[in-house]
Amino acid sequence: AEGQALTNYLSSDKPVVVPDLSKEPGALAQRMFGRGLASSVHIPVRIGGKPATVNFWSTEANAFSPQAVE
Repeated sequence: AEGQALTNYLSSDKPVVVPDLSKEPGALAQRMFGRGLASSVHIPVRIGGKPATVNFWSTEANAFSPQAVE
């Protein structure tokens, strides 16, 4: 998972919004962009004490407004 932006979101204490996946580093983001996804939001959680994220993806750029994230 080294070099993947998604890995960095595990240590966040707040949601991470990615308005444009084409500008996100890492092969995973580029693969998702290549499949037609344009933006995402990642909610950090802990499951059994281990960090994880709940991820939402959209085919629209800038799809996750602050109100939608809340």
